[in-house]
Amino acid sequence: MRRNVTGLVFALVALFATGAVDAQAQFAGRWALELGQWQAEGGGDVAIRGPNAGVLELTMSGDSARGTYAAQGGAPPLELGGKVVGEKLTVSGKRQMRRNINGAESTVDVTISFELTVAEGEVGGVMRLATADEPSVWRSVMGKPSS
Repeated sequence: MRRNVTGLVFALVALFATGAVDAQAQFAGRWALELGQWQAEGGGDVAIRGPNAGVLELTMSGDSARGTYAAQGGAPPLELGGKVVGEKLTVSGKRQMRRNINGAESTVDVTISFELTVAEGEVGGVMRLATADEPSVWRSVMGKPSS
């Protein structure tokens, strides 16, 4: 009986390990992203000008992810790093952005992050912008493989 239980344990470990590797591998590649409207973390719309599409390129090494996000319109690509936990990939990077609030121009450090899952060969999730002094904002993300 002990022998059968040991065999079952090894089979389950192998099954879950294979599933984790498959989940990680699904994120690797180039993704054409479509982005939804910006939303405030507590609810409501937010007026942020910028592109509604971009390209996300990711490489995976185990559960670690590295890559770039290039927004449509020519801004320099954003370097990203992160990891997969379960079925969810979270990657982020930092950049300075200009902002205009009621006519007052300023520059602010922003963390841009993506929280994504893969289903049926497409990615989906959210993109977040966060600063040290304001609530974060988010928008939906849908992406298809791109060449």
